[in-house]
Amino acid sequence: MIFFETHNLNTHSPYTMYPCDDLNWGLHFHRAYECIFVENGLIECVIGHNDYRFYQGESAFIMPDQLHSITTPRHSRIIILLFQPELIADFDAAHKDKVPTDNKFRFNTDNLWEQTRNIYSLKSLLYAICGTFTVQNTFIKKELASQDILIHNLIAYINDHYTEQCSLKDVAHCCGCDYYYASKFFVKATRMGFSDYVNQLRINKACYLIRSTDDNLLTISDNCGFHSLRSFNRNFLKYCGCTPSEYRENGG
Repeated sequence: MIFFETHNLNTHSPYTMYPCDDLNWGLHFHRAYECIFVENGLIECVIGHNDYRFYQGESAFIMPDQLHSITTPRHSRIIILLFQPELIADFDAAHKDKVPTDNKFRFNTDNLWEQTRNIYSLKSLLYAICGTFTVQNTFIKKELASQDILIHNLIAYINDHYTEQCSLKDVAHCCGCDYYYASKFFVKATRMGFSDYVNQLRINKACYLIRSTDDNLLTISDNCGFHSLRSFNRNFLKYCGCTPSEYRENGG
């Protein structure tokens, strides 16, 4: 899952690329660059203040710290590529304070996997992606309004505390805003309620842990911020359409 994959990026593993089916992920941001290549189906994205629909053969290019969400209306198969800015240092230095006027572009993905076999072919691929994107789009200076800063702060707090007893009251207090204003603003910015956002984030983390570890479900439930197995199972069924046990048995 995107948020958790980016937390594993470091100097020894500066990129990750993986296929993903039927992804739904709420508004988030991260330090890495992200490219999304649609192999088939349709995804809907909010990137910055813009709404997009990406069909087969279309791609998204997302800048570091650029707010974005991903929704699959029916079915989609995508490839997600995340990479640290240091891998494209020249491009990053030239565009660090800018955002694209359009995040959509087209890129030939026929030999995508073969081009990540070593660091040299990987960098060549990343610069080819950046070069293709800059030919198809233009950039403008990045300007953050006060509301952009607020939603960044709200989401950053949630990302740091969702495994705890994370309440909207705590988040609003930490970010220095009124509870009722924070509630209405959060729904408007993320297009979902606070509890839905936090619980979906917890379930996404649970899916990641079920697939990538052998931890028992009670441990996973507790590590994801659910303090009862009943609540964990209920929310897992709500967001995934199956129980955690069924998800593990089916291999995710």
